[in-house]
Amino acid sequence: MPRRISFDRFDFGLDLRKGASTSDANRLRVLKNAYTTEGRTIRKRPGTTKVTTLEAGTTGLFAGGGKLHTFYGGTSTINHANTLFKANNVRHNTSAALDLSKVHFADIFNGFMYASVEYTDASIRHHYLDGAAPGATHIADVNCPNTKQVIKISSKIWSIGVNGDTVRYCKTNAPRDWTTANDAGFLPVGLQQAGSNLSTALGYYTSKLVVFFPDSAQVWAVDVDPAKNAFEQAVDVGSVYPYSHANMAGDVFFFSPAGVRTITRQDVTTNLIDADVGSPIDRELLKAAYIDLGNPRAQYYRGGGQFWLYSGNKAMVYTFSRTSKVSAWSVYEFPFDLDYIDELNAELYIRSGDDVYKVDRDVKTDDGELYTVSIELAYLDFQEPGMLKHIHGMDAVVTGECQISHRFDPRNTTLITDPPVTVQGDTRSSYMYPVELLATNIAPVLTNTTDEDFELHQLTYYFDTLGPM
Repeated sequence: MPRRISFDRFDFGLDLRKGASTSDANRLRVLKNAYTTEGRTIRKRPGTTKVTTLEAGTTGLFAGGGKLHTFYGGTSTINHANTLFKANNVRHNTSAALDLSKVHFADIFNGFMYASVEYTDASIRHHYLDGAAPGATHIADVNCPNTKQVIKISSKIWSIGVNGDTVRYCKTNAPRDWTTANDAGFLPVGLQQAGSNLSTALGYYTSKLVVFFPDSAQVWAVDVDPAKNAFEQAVDVGSVYPYSHANMAGDVFFFSPAGVRTITRQDVTTNLIDADVGSPIDRELLKAAYIDLGNPRAQYYRGGGQFWLYSGNKAMVYTFSRTSKVSAWSVYEFPFDLDYIDELNAELYIRSGDDVYKVDRDVKTDDGELYTVSIELAYLDFQEPGMLKHIHGMDAVVTGECQISHRFDPRNTTLITDPPVTVQGDTRSSYMYPVELLATNIAPVLTNTTDEDFELHQLTYYFDTLGPM
């Protein structure tokens, strides 16, 4: 009588650290446009709906004060018809006609937007939109560094110094003042460095400032009283990318030269270390097999419990649940570029050119365009490696429908059953779906291209063991 084996835990997501024929069943070789749930199933990602096409001339997308903010330079006036959006004029202080090319940072500080923007002549200026007339919003204090890397913490604005070896900060609750003694000032971060002393990015960890360098990072205790600012610890991993970090679950996730890493606190020693959360995908990510690494940016999606590292039209997505012990990577691919992403009222918004989309749990298309879910498991030996099996058939438990094929020789991954079998719902109450393969191991390959929900719950195989090869 045929034996059976079931697979119903897919909690590790993408994991390419082992070979395809030696990896565990819960570690996937391919996971595109889907993610691992708290129930350890695999669910199709939400689709997107277009919210609006913005009036031409602005750039950026940053949430604050109940609005999604965009920015523009020049002397004209731009107003968005959609009241969810607010266009902010950040006119260059000496060359008023200059347009913007990028927005590096924007956040609400004491009720008003503070921004670091770059113009088409590559100059960078900081602006505080506290009601000043256009052209007067720029920070005039000569000690304001006007650099890209900015953060808000301890009632101050912090920014990397012009030479990169300091981090300057403004007066408490006064972002236009970067000079007042015993309140505004700078941290001599370069003096603490053994390697590169040019800081690249700023983050925060449990109310502490994290200063990134290409080969390391520093953690500083910071306070409204500069006398209490103190260097705490160095971490032997850094980042060369100024926007590839985001806070998630109390940690700082960032993209380092070794892959995605996080700074976390050990339970016993209280030492800070870099945790290798990205190791399942490091190799392929660093080869740029997943996303283009030209200018990666990061976003923590609170509404989905996910860290997004995005560039071009793709995002590496890390789904985390401490209660369910799920920590899994996947790849999302969109039919448009992801220029800016931010979250407002637990909804995630994506700007691509002048189009803005919302990640929408109620749809399974990208603004009407179908996308493909791709899932591929490792080669499964049914807990009997090296033994030839006669695989008779299979059952599947899915929400929606999918097509299933099987690779059957890890030495030649082009060998796959064709045509694929289409399954719907829970097949266990009907006839067994035939597989009919003689192989030592097989790799299930699943695809879904419908405009409906899809979720993989379980795969079951029926087989006989014939003996050693």
